[in-house]
Amino acid sequence: MSSINYFTPAQIDKIIDYLAFARIKADLELVPKYPYFSGKPFPLGRCCEIRDAVYQLIISDIKSNHSHEGLSLLINYMKQGHSLNKIWGGLRNAYFQNAFQIGDYYLDVSNDTVNPNKPRIEILPMAESGFAEITDFETFVDIGQRYWQVQMYKNSVCASLAPYMPILCVEPNGQSWLAVNDYTIAFSRQSQFEKAKQILQKLPEPSQSIKSRWQALLTQNSNRYLNNQLSPEAYCNKYKADGLDKDENFRNDIVKAFISLKKIV
Repeated sequence: MSSINYFTPAQIDKIIDYLAFARIKADLELVPKYPYFSGKPFPLGRCCEIRDAVYQLIISDIKSNHSHEGLSLLINYMKQGHSLNKIWGGLRNAYFQNAFQIGDYYLDVSNDTVNPNKPRIEILPMAESGFAEITDFETFVDIGQRYWQVQMYKNSVCASLAPYMPILCVEPNGQSWLAVNDYTIAFSRQSQFEKAKQILQKLPEPSQSIKSRWQALLTQNSNRYLNNQLSPEAYCNKYKADGLDKDENFRNDIVKAFISLKKIV
């Protein structure tokens, strides 16, 4: 059942008031932890951290029966069968965005993380939001290179991670890092690593100097999941043949191995 006209403009304003209040509380917690992102001051580039912090505050307020008309409106809407879901994708094909979807509505509590002069909160009908889920690495590369102002290469610097993290970002200053989030890992696994293999076959190789820096890093790390014993594409084939796309424990081991690495090389 469509719910696009469920809320009146006045009710939308009440929900915005509540989310703005939650956002202020989230910022007080986040600013000391994340004062900068790639040299840019908070909130720039922190849409994921802000979205997740606000989500936890919403859940906490629901459990504690927090009294706010905007929250009550959201709760009543959820009682109609609509879940408050975290979403990630491309916004107007220009940048990545972490937001919420509830029924037919798009709720963005980090609307100022690209342009700090924009309102913190935006609520729109999903069909008018310009938001689109990202389900392949080609779209990720198309948006990411422009949005982050980086050049993207195949991950041949740590091939054992490539089925889950096939993309290496290189900044203009030469620093490099693996591009990954829970959503890209999920659609790579769902495709049995075929989507990772496809983008690996399309992206150029990073320079030898970048490869050497990563190899030096790997030699300092004893994690058995970090190596270049096979090619990135061969690891995709191996993990698929071994059924590791369905193995949640292996997925977690890979993520832990990635976390053990220095993030920027």
